[in-house]
Amino acid sequence: MPKSIAELFPQQEILNYLKERKFKPMMGEELYPEVKKQSLKFDILTNKSKTPVTASVHAFNTEAEIGTREAERMAIEAALIKRKMQLKEKEIKLKERLVKQTDRIRKAFPTMKSETFKQISKYRRK
Repeated sequence: MPKSIAELFPQQEILNYLKERKFKPMMGEELYPEVKKQSLKFDILTNKSKTPVTASVHAFNTEAEIGTREAERMAIEAALIKRKMQLKEKEIKLKERLVKQTDRIRKAFPTMKSETFKQISKYRRK
């Protein structure tokens, strides 16, 4: 009879489960697939007023707007976007509690490598 959870679920079995587990794709992932670029520079089309040209969305059986063929191709560089968020006391305490729980798990499973924790947290985020 197994004596601990570590004996019930060996580390390799947990890793295999996490690697093979399939998640149903979210609607956003299906509509806007992730496209990775090696560069921060990209081309855009601009109209006379130098604003980017965008597509218009219309319902079925409606008339589309009349567009122009006047556009320029412009190379731009992606901008760094920064945003601050206020952390409230409740959120800070929640983070501290999660850190304590992780420490307890590490003490309970000393043979589990830190790579396993990274992989588990990576799969939790999905």
